[in-house]
Amino acid sequence: MTQNRLYRFGYILLLSLISTTSLIAQGAGSKSYSEVSSTPAVFGKPQEFDNTQALYFQRKHSIGLGSGVLTGDAATGRTALLLSGFYAYSFSPTLDGEASLQQMLMPLVGTDPRVSFLALSTATTFDMTLMTKPVASSQFRYGVGASVRWQQSGIKATSLSLDSAGQSKDKDLVMFQNTAAVGLSVKLEYLLPISSLVDIAVRAQGHIFAPPFFGQNFHVPANLPGGSASIGLFVIIHR
Repeated sequence: MTQNRLYRFGYILLLSLISTTSLIAQGAGSKSYSEVSSTPAVFGKPQEFDNTQALYFQRKHSIGLGSGVLTGDAATGRTALLLSGFYAYSFSPTLDGEASLQQMLMPLVGTDPRVSFLALSTATTFDMTLMTKPVASSQFRYGVGASVRWQQSGIKATSLSLDSAGQSKDKDLVMFQNTAAVGLSVKLEYLLPISSLVDIAVRAQGHIFAPPFFGQNFHVPANLPGGSASIGLFVIIHR
């Protein structure tokens, strides 16, 4: 009888140990699952970032410097040197606001059997332009904006004439002109990326100006608009 009780006690103790071990194992398994579930996402599947958006946040400000050739009324229809610089601020990956300053210098020496002259014309153009891309990854940009031009011209001409005695004499004529006009600008640009912070750009620009609100433009017929077209190469630095 005593032996049977010992067997029963041992059997109950064994069942208790098995149950306790099972509960401990289940608790450990739940804890492991909880730990795995609470693992930060950074240790899980890597998040996918939009490279274009990341690049945009690195390139809020841009400065461009370049030169090219220009033709138009300010250059009396000839080809002149154009120096240009601009600052741009990115509102989004596809839209920039740009402030640009352009300087043209055109010396001209003319010779004629009857008249010789020296002309010098300078034109400073300031414009505000919105530049946009079809898509953020595009290398092509275009823009439309408003512009104002201040032009200064000077001409010194010497003509040969005969006096009443039949003697030849020189007659000098000096003219100066200051002209200011407002207009519209159009820009087309193709970007050649050099690095994440530097681009080379080929840029074509066109301006059309209303009749001057100050001075007279003797390079174009009266009451007709003036204008210019240029193409140049720019280095653009982003930060």
